Amino acid sequence: MGAYDIVHVTVEADDTSPVSDAGPDQVVAFGASPVTLDGSGSSDPDGTIESYMWEEVAEPGEERVTLSGAATVTPSFTAPAVNPEPSDQYLSILFRLTVTDDAGNESVDSMIVNVTDDPAAVPPIADAGTPQTVSEGTAVRKSQL
Repeated sequence: MGAYDIVHVTVEADDTSPVSDAGPDQVVAFGASPVTLDGSGSSDPDGTIESYMWEEVAEPGEERVTLSGAATVTPSFTAPAVNPEPSDQYLSILFRLTVTDDAGNESVDSMIVNVTDDPAAVPPIADAGTPQTVSEGTAVRKSQL
């Protein structure tokens, strides 16, 4: 009888998702042009970013701006000339950046542009903490958020 041995081979994916960075929130004046968004802080630790896609997050038909160069690192737009809600000090416009790497993995980040009559004023800031990436099936406790 001959000798034998058992070999266990584990294959793991070698690709890491990119990191999307939509840049800091901004405060601009009504009618400001151009207002430029900046996703240049985005990166891919094991490859390259193949595409950028910016979009305003709004209900259909309620978009406030038209992005020029939405598929670029730094799109721009003209801020609305007037506040459609005059009782509000700020008109907050939410933007989402999706980056896709050379392996087809995606990452999403968002930022807010606050449009106001007084751009020197600082709007309130909400901070939900640092973005986290966890493996599927991993339990996340509230204290970790």
